Amino acid sequence: MRFQRKNIFLAILLFLTLFNIFLQYSSAQVEQFETYSPAEKDCYVNSGVPDANYGDTELLYVGNDSSSAEYYVSYFYFDLSSRPDNLKKTELSLIFVDVETNMEISIYETNGTWKEGEITWNTKPNTTEKIGDVEILESGEVTLEITDYVQDLDELYISVNLSSSQYNDYLLIHSREGANDEEDAPKIIFTYEMELDFSFFYWFLWGIIGIIFVGVIIIMFIIFLMRRNRPSARPASPRESYPQVRSGSPQTSIKPEIGFCPHCGAKISIRGEFCTECGKKI
Repeated sequence: MRFQRKNIFLAILLFLTLFNIFLQYSSAQVEQFETYSPAEKDCYVNSGVPDANYGDTELLYVGNDSSSAEYYVSYFYFDLSSRPDNLKKTELSLIFVDVETNMEISIYETNGTWKEGEITWNTKPNTTEKIGDVEILESGEVTLEITDYVQDLDELYISVNLSSSQYNDYLLIHSREGANDEEDAPKIIFTYEMELDFSFFYWFLWGIIGIIFVGVIIIMFIIFLMRRNRPSARPASPRESYPQVRSGSPQTSIKPEIGFCPHCGAKISIRGEFCTECGKKI
């Protein structure tokens, strides 16, 4: 009986534990996700060749070439109209290659539109507002958070310049034509939240657990009642262990098999007709 009570107690404790876990995870969960929008257009312009267009190059130049006294500026265009809802963060991402010298770049918004296959140093757009500065220390991805700046914009035209003309070197950026895939291209990264509703799944799972739990409790209770109502076996007394002879019942007498010869007195079998000693008839 104590064993049955212990099992029932453990089953109830397990049920309450599972129910507590269910309450924690049955509600909708909020998770963060990332998506990105690659550059629709990118190019660079060269002051040393002011009428040349570099809209289809795989690498974009930013900075100075001290040997030829040329200055490079890169331009990018991003479509922001497909930004997700519940946006938490927006970042500009550029991939720099073969960085040998630490330099700082400045990112500006530009006015007016431009065509990737036509823009030159002579036709480049003017800069308007500075978005931010980024220090380039090594090759790889560099990001700049621009959440507040672009929150009301559906498109973004920017230029990337060296923050100071004192730098006598230039940087190289992967263009969208030179990237291995869209993830390596210049892009805008959107970080947003999404509510994942698992309530139906958890209620379904909890229903199965509840049915199993109730079934186990019923089976344990039935076993408990069966053991409780089963008559206990009473040991037999010594008197009951032997067959009893009823009073007044006919008794069977046992006749002896051995007798004596009336002639010589020798022991003989009563079933015989002659004495085995004297040979006379009994």
